[in-house]
Amino acid sequence: MKKEQFDFKKANARKREIGDRLNELAEKLDSKEELTEEQREEIRRESLDLRGELDSINMQSAAALAYMAAEQQGREVTRSRNEVFRELLNDIRSGKRHEREISLSVLTEGAKNNIVSAGADKVTVQDIMPNLSEGLIWDKVGMKVQTGVAGNLVWPYATDNVKIVEVGETVQLNDQDIDFDKVTTDPKECGATVKVTYASIEDSTFDVLTFVQESYRLAMQEYLSWKTFSHANFSGIKGPFSNAASVTIAGTYRNILAQKAAIANSGVDMKGFCYVIDAETEAILKSTPKANGQGGFIIENGALAGDPYFVSHFIRETGTRGQVSGDLFLGMGCWQYCAANQHGNVYMTVDPYTLADKGEIKLTIRTRWSLTTLRPEAFKIVKIVPAPETNPGINLNAHTASIVKSTGSVTLTAAVYPADAQVTWASSASGKATVSNGVVSAGSTTGDVNITASITVDGKTYTDTCVVTVTAS
Repeated sequence: MKKEQFDFKKANARKREIGDRLNELAEKLDSKEELTEEQREEIRRESLDLRGELDSINMQSAAALAYMAAEQQGREVTRSRNEVFRELLNDIRSGKRHEREISLSVLTEGAKNNIVSAGADKVTVQDIMPNLSEGLIWDKVGMKVQTGVAGNLVWPYATDNVKIVEVGETVQLNDQDIDFDKVTTDPKECGATVKVTYASIEDSTFDVLTFVQESYRLAMQEYLSWKTFSHANFSGIKGPFSNAASVTIAGTYRNILAQKAAIANSGVDMKGFCYVIDAETEAILKSTPKANGQGGFIIENGALAGDPYFVSHFIRETGTRGQVSGDLFLGMGCWQYCAANQHGNVYMTVDPYTLADKGEIKLTIRTRWSLTTLRPEAFKIVKIVPAPETNPGINLNAHTASIVKSTGSVTLTAAVYPADAQVTWASSASGKATVSNGVVSAGSTTGDVNITASITVDGKTYTDTCVVTVTAS
């Protein structure tokens, strides 16, 4: 079947239109004309969309040129990507090809679209690193993933033995290297190792390329999800919650909406707003009524307080993989202001020796990634403490605590209903400890002291107490 002919004339005309429009937008940003922040955001978004369209045209043009070149040389373009990739691995394994570190460039017009040092035909970044956005919050709310690559999902793979690590130095990119105006990124080199058995390579019915794609995709998804959703102050790649504003609230419908309103009042565009919670928090909010005496729950009909939400256990991780906080957290933000960026080339090292005794080839795939938060005020991390279910009341986050005399302190938080009830704090022995707005400060005397929080509703007082032990050391 003859391949449909690419319309270069139409494509070049559209590229000129895009170029002219991008110049107009750049001049508008650089002019002395006073623009509102909303107008600037609209210009940046349009510029980003135009650049994406330009990249797509360039990729289609390059693919058409490659096809035409193959036809002119009298060769049929019939070999699948999997066959080409299998040939590459076999050649390196047998020693036919000696170059083991391979640089893969993104398929763009005017650039070589093959594995340069190994000489294999037409194996590109698009073949090794498929679409990472499927199944993440990115495709749910439109978070940008700047890679220029695409791939098909075939079947799930286990990734227990495929983990991502960071290496390399911090590199600052300029505006030309990323698709955001006046935004710098801090990319880190990330590498994943995928093991492929000799039997898989030799079995012509096994899709070895898809196996490598899926193994890398799932491992990178897991890693970027951890970095994106955890609110720990990471070194290296940082997500939007890493330095986001943090507050503690009772988990009521009214309080959650108030935190969302605070983000909206900061002036950000609420497009792409989404919550992030873990499965335990989801279960609790599904059974928590919106308000006393009214129907409906905080989570119902697939929405949290009327907005989309995404479930990830990483929202409760403290920064060390696998260490989950005992507290409940709710992340919220406008995800159009967060972008994952893949920078530069992808490098694949083929090692046929280290695991030869096990009948395996080790593939190490390396490239640079960053997470860019365009507007930090668009994100917030909320610690949720238990709230009274229906009746007026108060509940402290802790009922026992220990601090060192003279220097120690501990902060108590109170979940109250109704949410606007005024909390009064009191200490039973000020010589042992004092309390102000929930902050308990040790005195000079050791021993137990009762810290009481109370509210008054319709003339009735409700209290809860924490016993604080003041120790000598």
